[in-house]
Amino acid sequence: MQEATTAVESTPASARASARRARQGLPLYGLLWRWHFWTGILVVPFLLILAVTGGIYVFKDELDPFVHPGRFFVDVPPGAARVPASAALTAAIEATPGFEANQIIVFDDPARTYHVLLVEEHEHVPGESHPVVERRFAAVDPYSGAVVDQWNFREEFFYIVKMLHRRLLAGTPGRILVELATCWTIVLLFTGLYLWWPRGRPNRSVWLPKIRGTKAHAALRNVHAVIGAYSVPLAFILSFTGLFFAKVWSTAYLGIGLATGHLDPAMLEMTPSTVIENATPVSVDRAIEAITPLRSNDHSLEISLPDGPEGSYRIQEVDFENLSKISGYDVDQYSGEVLGLKRWDDLPAMFRGRILALSIHLGQIYGMWTKVLAFVSMILIIAVAVLGVWMWLHRRPAGKTGFPRGSLRKPVGRGVKLLMIVGGVLMPVAGISMLLILLGDRIVQRFRARPA
Repeated sequence: MQEATTAVESTPASARASARRARQGLPLYGLLWRWHFWTGILVVPFLLILAVTGGIYVFKDELDPFVHPGRFFVDVPPGAARVPASAALTAAIEATPGFEANQIIVFDDPARTYHVLLVEEHEHVPGESHPVVERRFAAVDPYSGAVVDQWNFREEFFYIVKMLHRRLLAGTPGRILVELATCWTIVLLFTGLYLWWPRGRPNRSVWLPKIRGTKAHAALRNVHAVIGAYSVPLAFILSFTGLFFAKVWSTAYLGIGLATGHLDPAMLEMTPSTVIENATPVSVDRAIEAITPLRSNDHSLEISLPDGPEGSYRIQEVDFENLSKISGYDVDQYSGEVLGLKRWDDLPAMFRGRILALSIHLGQIYGMWTKVLAFVSMILIIAVAVLGVWMWLHRRPAGKTGFPRGSLRKPVGRGVKLLMIVGGVLMPVAGISMLLILLGDRIVQRFRARPA
């Protein structure tokens, strides 16, 4: 009889059941499971929006030419030379009466059109307390010099996708909601990782979800846990880099940089031109010629035109795939001399961190394969979110919510308390919301404890 009992207990099913009972017997496990559940229920709608819009926007540069043929590329005539950038500026200004040229982008690809940013300031707009600046783009054929397209970026599909991703199309409140969802996504990732952690389970069931011979709910849970574990590194990177552009987190980041001297705004200011009375400003072509001997690569140039008599040409070499090649130049609008040059290593460390975060978040840092990696991460996030909701709906008793009734406040060790405090400080929006949730949970538990 003893031998039979031992044999039963040594079976894989029995071992799994014992491991499950051991996990469920841990107070911290049950507490984190409840936090994971509630976080998932509240975050999933936002997470799906962010994943879908992020997965689309990461391929903006690749999809735009298909959405707008002729706007970005032209056929290169055999033996033809490109018209100068100054000619493209003139054509764009003439095609857009009332607007002033603000910037021109000169792409390194000979088939790419010039892109000119034009602006018009409206002093009195109903419902607006400040002047409203309207921005339009013009695409100019680099060989014929003709304007081939004009558009308002705010009316474009990808601008709407971007604003939905960043603000939920709801202004500052939407931006804070996105930050809240991003912070709680990080909490969701690490609580999920804790719940997935083996604790006596066979290695195979940790890395490969067991589906055969299990009930539907258990199969959903296994797939959800394993896919979730695989997605944690990429999902965390995307979530964390997204915080660099969130309302509260980015403001705190910049504030810390200014307070500690690691983000000196003077380093980013344009070097002013020396005003020469009655002098004719040099052309943008002359400004490009001035920096040519100093250029570190042949990538695209973003050229901001002088703003006012003391303004200078600000020319930036852009290469998000190789950030060390990024350079910025200031060129005097009267003499055509290079007034300032800043390489990647000259930029403040915290400013470099922000640029690096942008490059990673958009999947640009190592070219196409990182975009594909970011897209795969989005698919995994969507799959884990859908599986989590499906698992809850499948197990929910008929006519009931299936919400856990246990408290979110349980005694935990000092290490967990320290992690919660540190997390709340590093992610202020999540920290404030956590305090509100705990306060609400305390009120609910007191209400439930009252005698009928």
